[in-house]
Amino acid sequence: MKKIFALFLIAIILICAVFCSLLSAFALTENDFEYTVSDNKATITAYNGSAQILAVPSVIDGYTVVEIAQEVFQNNEAIERVTVPASVNKIGARAFYGCVKLKTVSLSGSITELPEKAFSYCTSLERVTIAGSLTKIYREAFNYCSSLQSFNIPSTLNYIGDNAFANCYDMQINLSNLSSEITYLGSYAFRNCYNAYGNANISAQTTVGGLAFDACGVQAINFASGHPKYSSENGVVFNKDKTSLVRYPAGKTNAEYEVPETASQIDSYAFHRAQNLEKIIISENVTNLGNYAFASCLKLDNVVLPDSITQIPDYAFNSCTMLKAITFPQTLEAIGAHSFGLCDLTEISLPDSLQSIGKYAFYHNCSLTEIVLPDSVVSMDNYVFEGCKALKSAVLSTELSAVPWGTFAECEALSSVLIPEGCTEIEGFAFSGCKSLKIINLPSTITEIGRNAFLSTIISDTYYKGSEEDYNNISINETGNEKLINSNIHFNGWHSHSYTVTDFDNNLIVFGCSCGESYGELFSDYINFRGASPIDLNSDGIVNAKDYAILLREYRNL
Repeated sequence: MKKIFALFLIAIILICAVFCSLLSAFALTENDFEYTVSDNKATITAYNGSAQILAVPSVIDGYTVVEIAQEVFQNNEAIERVTVPASVNKIGARAFYGCVKLKTVSLSGSITELPEKAFSYCTSLERVTIAGSLTKIYREAFNYCSSLQSFNIPSTLNYIGDNAFANCYDMQINLSNLSSEITYLGSYAFRNCYNAYGNANISAQTTVGGLAFDACGVQAINFASGHPKYSSENGVVFNKDKTSLVRYPAGKTNAEYEVPETASQIDSYAFHRAQNLEKIIISENVTNLGNYAFASCLKLDNVVLPDSITQIPDYAFNSCTMLKAITFPQTLEAIGAHSFGLCDLTEISLPDSLQSIGKYAFYHNCSLTEIVLPDSVVSMDNYVFEGCKALKSAVLSTELSAVPWGTFAECEALSSVLIPEGCTEIEGFAFSGCKSLKIINLPSTITEIGRNAFLSTIISDTYYKGSEEDYNNISINETGNEKLINSNIHFNGWHSHSYTVTDFDNNLIVFGCSCGESYGELFSDYINFRGASPIDLNSDGIVNAKDYAILLREYRNL
């Protein structure tokens, strides 16, 4: 009998154990929540409701709620306000990710860590209240919380992950409150936190990721003298021996800054979005600039680059919207892609040392009126002058074999362009949207014209230097080139009307035509085509376009 009773008790215990394990293994449901149970404590695993104001329960079916699992509220489009009770001590990764209508969050004092992407892309989130002693904020916890108004850094915080607050554009955060106990400050941690403020003081024990303060409103970044990687001078960050300028705080109030002579390099993004910088003085000791070095410096209006710099990298001055003048080094060999895009340059004087120009290098400089490429330029990428709406005249390098794709696209004022002999191709969209281009002069070496090269132009006359037979051998893509194809074609020479000289420099003569149009011609091309050469009429020791101008003005007509 005793043996039977003992077996009965064992069976009851086994049944209870199996039942408890089932509770842990399978999700249970109460109202709109799904949950699991372990050690008589509940973890919320899913939410199926549509409440705008949500209070996470502290108890479900008699079980204390201690955890919100990962992704429970992810991409919920209804919740606007949420309160997490004191019983909850853990939140899973991406728990509130992409809750685009969420505006306010109240967290209890039991939570000490915010997991990765906890509130990423909560683009309406304005306020977060954390009652407890937060110690760690993991990567991307608040990434793209673009409406977040403020955040108070607790003194207990010792870890900030990569992109933790990146792209919190409006957030007021006092970086003077960063604790000396922080052991890790991640890459891009405060990137694009435009309204951050204060002086960030970094201890020797803190590991700092790349671009942690990029485009951040911090006013000074002070590294402790014992830091193994970085040093500071007047709040500006350098490498240890001060040969590389790493970070100029974007919120620094100075209007002018002189790079120390110890520096030979300005790192990528070093001055990115410096809010108050109007003038930068760069010494001859600087030989290298990084990508985006001065991008989006919105008050920078004049730059002189020393002759020690031979290359301007990609995006170096992109979106410096008030930059009107740039003095290029006489040793410059290459201008990178997008380097001066979206600036406001009024004139460009390129040195004879220049060999290559990257794509979109000067796009959307809407005050630029003319451009002359030196004959040293042998390589030019696509869309270099796209959208320069005030550009009226352009002279290309004699060493270019093609007018690249989209070079002058949407240059609405362009009416005069000099394509030199030796050029064999005009690529697609090269002059697309040039609404003022009525006359085009084509060299005899042209063999191919790409699709939409002259789309939306008003070409009425084409002057071709070769014969009619040669012209008929040119491969012209018919798509978008109807204006060119249907224009009046003039062979064996350029514009045959009556001219007077309206402007000139050492290499270029600009002619005003009796028909009211104008065009430019290189002095060398003019001499070769006209078959004559003037003498040194102005006695300056050089025979050039200025002498021809004197001759032409004397006789008035060609």
